[in-house]
Amino acid sequence: MHLRVIRLCLVLLALLSGPVRADPISGQQVIDLVHQALDAAGQGGRPVLSPHRGFPPCAADPAVTVSKAGWSVVEITCPDPQGWTRRVRIAGGQPMARAARTAPDRPTSTRAIVLTESLSKGTVLTRDHLETRDIPGAGRDGRITDMSAAIGRRLKANLGARQAVLARHLDHDWMVREGVPVTIEIKTGPIIIETGGVALQSGQLGEAIRVSNARSGRTIHVTVTGPNKTRVRPNIR
Repeated sequence: MHLRVIRLCLVLLALLSGPVRADPISGQQVIDLVHQALDAAGQGGRPVLSPHRGFPPCAADPAVTVSKAGWSVVEITCPDPQGWTRRVRIAGGQPMARAARTAPDRPTSTRAIVLTESLSKGTVLTRDHLETRDIPGAGRDGRITDMSAAIGRRLKANLGARQAVLARHLDHDWMVREGVPVTIEIKTGPIIIETGGVALQSGQLGEAIRVSNARSGRTIHVTVTGPNKTRVRPNIR
């Protein structure tokens, strides 16, 4: 009999020393915890959560932390060894602010070639028509910065005084223009013969065009070699 009493006491002692199951947490308790966390962080908003929703038991008070999305969502975490985490949306909560992108530094002005006076379409530019100035912008819109690239070129549009000269404003950099007299060079071995003609096409340096021989009137295929200068292409007369 005495032994049976001892065994019963040991069983009761084991039961009493075991872990005590915590009660489930109510939605209202979580709402109160979230409000405390929002107030402590100086945040507005309210948790979108029913006070009747149940949460798993937790021996300690769950922790409320801001999520990676900012205060628009918070995380409820039970710190127990077998803990759990739940997310609760916050109505009116502030999302995480995105880092502002800094625009790359751009020059406030750039050197460019501008007109000294208003000129009409078809004008062939000379040195007197041009000057260099600092004008606003980053210089990425086709502005011409080398004066030699503009002198001798023909305008394709009417431009006003002090207007920047852009590549699209200028006609092609023709070395030979259609209808202009040209020199035709004919090379036969060591002998070079030059004669006159008229360009039937406009052409840039190294480009193949057709010219008319001034004496015979024949059409000759030539290569542009310089300003108003051409050379008969090999085996083609």
